Amino acid sequence: MGILIPILGIMTGIIAIICGTYVKIQKMKIENLGAGEKQMLLEKINKLEAENQELKERVGNVETIVGGIDLDLLKIGSSTYTK
Repeated sequence: MGILIPILGIMTGIIAIICGTYVKIQKMKIENLGAGEKQMLLEKINKLEAENQELKERVGNVETIVGGIDLDLLKIGSSTYTK
């Protein structure tokens, strides 16, 4: 058990270095993209943001419909099915 703590400490440092390197590589890839590729990525991001906003509005509508159901209507609906 005594050796486990130093090993975990060293592994944490190694993981931090690897993650930092990965982030730097991804940033370099983005910086090296051509203007056309950057524009294409920006267009995709804008489309996804618009779609995300539409989906948020739809979920809000569904919440309003489900949350706004009157209990009396539910009682009326249940009594009509029993007849």
